[in-house]
Amino acid sequence: MSTLSEYSCHSLVIAIYGPFASWEFPGSSGIGCNVFSPNDTDNYLAFLKELRQSPAGSNITISLAVAVTPFPNSSGGVADTAPFSQVIDFIEIMDYDIKSSPSAGAGSSSPLNDTCAPPTAQLGSAVSAVKAWSDAGMPRNQIVLGVPAYGHSFTVTPSSEYINNGTGTMILLPQYNPNAYRAGDAWDDGWDVDVCGNEVGPGGTFTYWGLIAENILNSDGTIHQDISYLYDNCSQTVSHLGCNVPRRANAAVA
Repeated sequence: MSTLSEYSCHSLVIAIYGPFASWEFPGSSGIGCNVFSPNDTDNYLAFLKELRQSPAGSNITISLAVAVTPFPNSSGGVADTAPFSQVIDFIEIMDYDIKSSPSAGAGSSSPLNDTCAPPTAQLGSAVSAVKAWSDAGMPRNQIVLGVPAYGHSFTVTPSSEYINNGTGTMILLPQYNPNAYRAGDAWDDGWDVDVCGNEVGPGGTFTYWGLIAENILNSDGTIHQDISYLYDNCSQTVSHLGCNVPRRANAAVA
């Protein structure tokens, strides 16, 4: 059996029920410095076939964590994922950490739907991801949707968060400063160096329990009375929370 390293797979987690592979991402530099090849998807499939056909892999559950877009083929288009479905048990679509675009504004990091959003804000969602993977050949009964229990914060100003220069109705996709790093809750990462050797700032992440500890949410999950918010009918999420409390001023959580 060929070794895993020959296929450049970056992460293989052995879970209780079997291997859980999370390669971020075939045909992509991922975090920015991963070595990748146009043949990544073909090599990934070859590895999984060998794993499934091996004595150790014949009777185990094999699952893959995947992006909201299907694997690319060697030409840069969408690969046929039907052959993957024949050697794995299911994929888990990572409908979380969907990155907002400064040109579109701060949006949900885990939208249910984005097909009804402005074109610049159509960056991935549960609806579009399941359709894309299904259209690429993955049977829907082998698709599991992954969702988070946290949100990402952005640095915004009152004038960009509310209509009429900081008063009145909240703006659905407020402009934010992508270069302003803001710490999240007590469990958020601080300044660090990533695996590529680049200095990175705080993640700005708020877990569910962190939102409660910061009095953004009440203990029953409802929104605190001092917090203004806006429900996005397209993404079907609370797209951001306008934090009116002074110590959390100019913050939005999506």
